[in-house]
Amino acid sequence: MNIKSLNAVPISDNLVAVNKKSRNVLDINIDNEIAGDLYQINTKIIVGNHTFTVQVDTGSSLMAIPMVNCNTCHDRPSYDPTHSQYSKVVSCFSEHCLGSGSAPPQCKNRAEDDCDFVILYGDGSRVSGKIYQDVVNLSGLSGIANFGANRIETGDFEYPRADGIVGFGRSCKTCVPTVFESLVQAHGLKNIFAMSMDYEGRGTLSLGELNPSNHIGEIQYTPLFEDGPFYNIKPTNFKVDDTVILPRLLGRQVIVDSGSSALSLASGAYDALVHHFRKNYCHVAGICDSPSILDGSICYNSASSLDLLPTIYLTFEGGVKVAVPPKNYLTKAPLTNGASGYCWMIDRADPSTTILGDVFMRGYYTVFDNEEKRIGFAVNSRNTPGALSVKIDH
Repeated sequence: MNIKSLNAVPISDNLVAVNKKSRNVLDINIDNEIAGDLYQINTKIIVGNHTFTVQVDTGSSLMAIPMVNCNTCHDRPSYDPTHSQYSKVVSCFSEHCLGSGSAPPQCKNRAEDDCDFVILYGDGSRVSGKIYQDVVNLSGLSGIANFGANRIETGDFEYPRADGIVGFGRSCKTCVPTVFESLVQAHGLKNIFAMSMDYEGRGTLSLGELNPSNHIGEIQYTPLFEDGPFYNIKPTNFKVDDTVILPRLLGRQVIVDSGSSALSLASGAYDALVHHFRKNYCHVAGICDSPSILDGSICYNSASSLDLLPTIYLTFEGGVKVAVPPKNYLTKAPLTNGASGYCWMIDRADPSTTILGDVFMRGYYTVFDNEEKRIGFAVNSRNTPGALSVKIDH
């Protein structure tokens, strides 16, 4: 969960200044499909008798939604266990009292009867509460699942974009199973799902089976590396124009994470990329100026500059080469003046980790195959391929 917020004022013909403190989103609601804004992927889920809009997050495992009487939660739908005959709080001594992915439960240390949880997210927000069990319905699939009911929220958790988060992270022996894992077991489904995203905040979520109509060409797969809660894949090449940036600069972990908005490059890779832009693209307005597109303080107010900038290519184990065109990393975003801008959505992360967020996934059909332990990519059929491509690089 990594949201970049934009508040803009014009400073030249094709540039606008950005104030990152405000949060402005473009909500596009689509029945039975992913409906989000330009920064995250949302879908609907029914828990007990309550309907929630939740962010689809492959970077976390536990679903977290507001609980009734949560004084620090914003004014939005909340879970009331008294409204469902199937609801029950998970006991601290139950085999189902497991960790959230961020931390193990602390109830035994506190001599408490109910299973507790705490989750820390990458944007600095934090939630805590109790683990409940109830009937959950996701895309018409119903079953009993465990989830977190938030009693305390800090850091504007998901507000105002969604009510909560539904984790789709990998299986973790010490973690509460994801809602999708519970539905897989209840319905005998394959543990495979896929999401497609277009450039207007719309998309689809495929559960248990893949939908060939959602992609163009064959899906190309790269294996997952390491066990654990994250979808970690191995880069073998990182290229922009004729410049090869050493893939080791991307860090020890390269994680595919729908819960992160940006393409967050490990610091070494980010610095090398920015150096390339400043060395080769100073003739493009906003690149070498101060303020600069590259520091996130200004945005282009038209798409004309996108044609002047390069496509970035990332290649993964097995030769799977994925293009990241300017239309992805200069994301169309709503601005407070009522217009839209094209804003730099590549962030500088710590030296050990690169996160392939929505900026990387947009325009593609991305497959999370937990059966075969692999990630697949194909061009989303909603988009004209253009600069988008997935190829095998021999």
